[in-house]
Formats: sequence, structure tokens, C-alpha cells
Amino acid sequence: MQQRNKGGRPRKFVREEALDRALALFWERGYEATSMADLALAMGMHSPSIYAAFGSKEDLFREAAARYEQRFASRLNRLLEEAPTAVSAIRAFFTEAIETYVECARGCFLVMATANGPADSAVVQERLAGKRERGLQAIRARLERGRREGDLDPSCDVDALAAYVITVAQGLAMQARQGVPRETLALVTQTALAGIERHGWP
Repeated sequence: MQQRNKGGRPRKFVREEALDRALALFWERGYEATSMADLALAMGMHSPSIYAAFGSKEDLFREAAARYEQRFASRLNRLLEEAPTAVSAIRAFFTEAIETYVECARGCFLVMATANGPADSAVVQERLAGKRERGLQAIRARLERGRREGDLDPSCDVDALAAYVITVAQGLAMQARQGVPRETLALVTQTALAGIERHGWP
């Protein structure tokens, strides 16, 4: 499949580049507010070519969400696993989340892509909810590991701590979307970590 550049000469279709443009648009506008015409313009493709290469709009969104996980979410999960302690893991998680949210200036894709979406995006919302749940469980697993290894108080509520970490991260995403600088977001995470240390770390 080929596209035409501004000079009218065909250029090779690069799937990853087109998918990144679709991801950026879904991330900025959300699923429902992004039309096929918007996608065609952003991706530099005609709508029939998009359908041929990616399937339906929902199929394209699903692939864009997988691209997000590949590029961002998987990096955060790796940080959780590689950090030597639970507290350093959560600190690294917050730091990387801030950098991602501020760098992209769009917040968290898994939150923003369906924010305030209408009921007819229920299938998409359900899919992203599953991805968010996996993120929550990754945090919980790292905290549970910390409890086993002595980083966390054995009596702490791991479920509540994991939910708190995700809630803070989602708040950071919303603030980054509104243009709050990374320095302010970093102060928020310091406060959150102090609270976690008082209630979870021995």
C-alpha cells in the first residue's frame, strides 16, 4: 500500500508511523470525538486505505491502545519489577508517569481516551477498563512482593495502597492534561509517598 507525498509521488506506507499518528489523535480527542475524516487527515491516508490496513475504527483504536501499552505501560511495569524495594518501585512509577504525561501533554491514554464518552463507546470503555485493571494488579503485585520481602508492614492493606497509587497516578494525568508543570506534579507525588510511608512502610 502506498500514499502520496506533497509532490504527488507515492511513498511507502509505514504502518507504525500511521498508527502513532492515530494514537496521538485518539489520545488528544478521545475515541468518540475522533472521526474517520480526522484520522485520515492525521494519518495521511484515505479512509478506504485505513479500513484496508486496520479494519474498523474500533479495530484501529484497539491497535492504538496496544501500541500505547507497548511503548508506555510496559515500561512502567518493567520499572516496578526492577526496583529493589516497594517504595523505590512506587517512586519510579510516579516519576516515569509524570515524564510520560508531561512529555505527551495529554495525560494517560487509558484514562483520557474515553473520558466523558457516551454510552455507545461501552465496548471501547470496557476494553480500556481491562487494561487499567492490569495496571492496578501490577501495582498490587509489587506491593505484595514488598510485604513478603519486609519492605511493607505485614499488616498493611495492599489492596487499598494499590488503589491509592493508581488514584494518584490518574490525578497526575488529569493535572498534566491541564498544563500543570512537572515540578508541581513531583511535589504531589512526594506528599503521596510520605502518606504511604506513614501507613504502609515499617
